[in-house]
Amino acid sequence: MWQVIPYQFPGAMLAMALGYLSLLCRVPDGRFQPASSLKKILVPLGAILVAPLIDYSLKYALRLPESELATVVGVGASVTLAGQGMSREEWAEAISGGKTWSFGLIVLGMFVYLGVFRASGISELIAGLPFPPQALTVRAGFVLGFVTGRVQAPVSILIPVYLAKFGAFGLWAFALTYFAVYPGYLISPVHPCLVVSVEYAGTTLRKVMREMIPPVIIALILTALLSLWGLE
Repeated sequence: MWQVIPYQFPGAMLAMALGYLSLLCRVPDGRFQPASSLKKILVPLGAILVAPLIDYSLKYALRLPESELATVVGVGASVTLAGQGMSREEWAEAISGGKTWSFGLIVLGMFVYLGVFRASGISELIAGLPFPPQALTVRAGFVLGFVTGRVQAPVSILIPVYLAKFGAFGLWAFALTYFAVYPGYLISPVHPCLVVSVEYAGTTLRKVMREMIPPVIIALILTALLSLWGLE
């Protein structure tokens, strides 16, 4: 795992540069106000970090029979800390205003879609096409990232196919596959983070796509060019 990290730097630098140039640099000055004290940063940050810390500790230290229980406990502790000092009326307003049922149905629908997609065999059909290594890592990677809204699933599909066809799957091939899957995942309409964020922000997927597609296309083109170096 540690050997992979240096090969991920080009993609990380590319993503940060494209994100800044296409999105962040357009944010008006003064839109974000710096915190007036370190406490105002650490308190909410601590409430957020409690969830993954508890989740990790319970999953790997106590070895719970159901790993999802660790996530429930971690998120519950985080929400409790974040809501300290709130009255019952404020809690009721936060719960009703949060539309938890709406977001829950969105996530449920996405998992149903992913299950149907995996059962259909379409992913294996896409990955099994007679692609050269560049096309398998970049084209198939992007398509699978887009249609699944996941990163791990496409990579786990492509690695055995790549090994069967070309005999070895090096660190650079892995990095290129990850680079290609990520832009597809980023703009996928079945990507839970994207859809829930669009719903929460009160915007539309079409507006978000207009902003995201140009940098995604640039990232994909640059990834395709990178694949010409180091893959035979």
